[in-house]
Amino acid sequence: MTYKPFDMAEYVQLTNAAHRALYLLECEIITSVSFVNSDLTTCLQAQAGPVKLPVYGCEAPKQVIQKAVLWLKEQCTPEQEI
Repeated sequence: MTYKPFDMAEYVQLTNAAHRALYLLECEIITSVSFVNSDLTTCLQAQAGPVKLPVYGCEAPKQVIQKAVLWLKEQCTPEQEI
């Protein structure tokens, strides 16, 4: 799959959260270590470019990314095609 390179100038010009979510869905979503639980379990946070998404998980990176995609789709209004 080919992803759109994240462009902050383009991102900040988007007028609402739904448009930003659609833009981020075109970018590669990755995970980064967010924190370590008291039982030393590493928890990940999803991000697209430098934008950290409010999606966390202590499971495999692929699962956290899938949750992030679902969250971004939920941020889009029903009228918009995903």
